[in-house]
Amino acid sequence: MTSELADPQLTNKLQYKEYRRIRVRCHNSKVLLADTLQKTNWQQLYHMNRCQDQFDVFQSTMTELVKTYFPFRRTLLTMTDRPWVTQGLESLIQKREYARMFGNNVVYVGYGNKVNSAAQTLRSSFYRKKWNN
Repeated sequence: MTSELADPQLTNKLQYKEYRRIRVRCHNSKVLLADTLQKTNWQQLYHMNRCQDQFDVFQSTMTELVKTYFPFRRTLLTMTDRPWVTQGLESLIQKREYARMFGNNVVYVGYGNKVNSAAQTLRSSFYRKKWNN
């Protein structure tokens, strides 16, 4: 009577999966947000009498812009993932694997070097921050 759920290693892996909401960040969104902020008419804030009203309008405007340009994305986080792995590193890994899949060895080796360098930098930065705190 063997079952996949009877395997303790598989059961442990299933227990350590977690979904997390992260904001999608890309250069294009940052540029669009900056452009929208420049075009936003802030004159209404200057004509308000109370600071609290000014703050409320400013906060609601900024919140809506952030929601628009940096929406949440649901991502699967497993406890076996390294804590220093970022979206940027994952993107480099995907590009490296894409190059390998299509047999572009020169691009594959280039991305491999970038992945190794970025992983080493992120890992050392992660542990340096952890040590200092």
